[in-house]
Amino acid sequence: MKLKNLILASALLLTLAQSSFSRPVSVTNGIRHFGPITKEISDSVRASAVASLRVEMYIWLKDNVNVDLDTMNTVKNHALNKFAERGLASAEEKTFTKGRTWNLSLSVSEANLREALREHNSYYGALLTQNWERYQTVSQTDPDAALSNSIRALGAASLLIGVDVQKPSTQELRRTVQSLFDRIEVKSDAMVIEGRPGGRPVKSPSAKFTIDKEPLTGLQVTAFVQNGRQLSQMASFIDGTLALDDHIIPFVHNGSMLTLALDARSYIDASSYIRFRDLGIRLNRGQELSFIYKIPTLTCALNFKAFSPDSSIEVPREFSANSHVINFLRDSCNIRIAPAGAKPDLTIDINVEFSRKFYEELADESIVMKGKAGFKGDWVSKNGDTLFEKRREMGTAVEMGPYFHEAAGVLRAMIKNALHN
Repeated sequence: MKLKNLILASALLLTLAQSSFSRPVSVTNGIRHFGPITKEISDSVRASAVASLRVEMYIWLKDNVNVDLDTMNTVKNHALNKFAERGLASAEEKTFTKGRTWNLSLSVSEANLREALREHNSYYGALLTQNWERYQTVSQTDPDAALSNSIRALGAASLLIGVDVQKPSTQELRRTVQSLFDRIEVKSDAMVIEGRPGGRPVKSPSAKFTIDKEPLTGLQVTAFVQNGRQLSQMASFIDGTLALDDHIIPFVHNGSMLTLALDARSYIDASSYIRFRDLGIRLNRGQELSFIYKIPTLTCALNFKAFSPDSSIEVPREFSANSHVINFLRDSCNIRIAPAGAKPDLTIDINVEFSRKFYEELADESIVMKGKAGFKGDWVSKNGDTLFEKRREMGTAVEMGPYFHEAAGVLRAMIKNALHN
């Protein structure tokens, strides 16, 4: 009797496990709505659902494939993105209305997820083999090509999900790339970049990459200012040099640092910065460079206006006065108000308008901030705009203090984006 009960219990557990194992990955995102669904609304809800589905695919890999991808690692995060793209291609999409909520659901079957994973690993496995064979062909004759193909092979191996690479192993690939990196040198003849914010340098150092004393061509580099913001991307020319004289000096303070960091994104077809250390590669010979900006503080004439044509919206004095804008330009952009009678370097025009907007089909209303900014000078011509909207159900109050505090942050972001883009 006990044996029979044990068999029945085991069968039940197996049935439950198989049912759980075959359960599709699905998400549903919705929005409260009464009227027709516009393309803007559906695109917004779908984008939210896609982001949620990516998270669910990450959990599926962890629970069903026993793979816990470290998304803080830029390479593993890219692997998750590429797998999610394949999974999303087979997702079933449905829309439905429940009560006052319009919903969009995305669902991927267990079989399709496993097929997406198989295709993902097949693709990167083929890339690994292809680039490793190319590396072996040129390893003794062409250091440039050897470096490029070995990095691509290591990148492909690192993008495999739940697969142990054997021939060559990931460790062998990493040792190969590391040995090549240890032969790379970079030299610069100076540390200071001179010029004006918003313009090209008038004096800049030269930087040159070599491998075994020969110019290294096509090495990808991303330039960062010291707050971590990416400034630009560049690659070494045929003579191994970088075009530091051609970048636009950012609106930073005198003495700020510019760092040139080696970037692996092009080797694995990624759209964002990929750290070589996330491939397990060490820069043992200091192959990253840092420079110092020697630049003046710019002066400006500021024309700032913040208003509302709607009498029910009272713009607080702390916002409508220009002091918060002046402080931000001084502290974050290295721009000060020109002294009386002096010619300013820049003319800055910033206009901010607040209004109400009603969504009858949603039973919502909102306060909308529209901002526009222009920056003009002999060598600078930049523009920016922004839209900030805070929605609520009709008849409910908005706390205006926190709203304008948040609006001020959006305004600062507009100014920074306009100057830096």
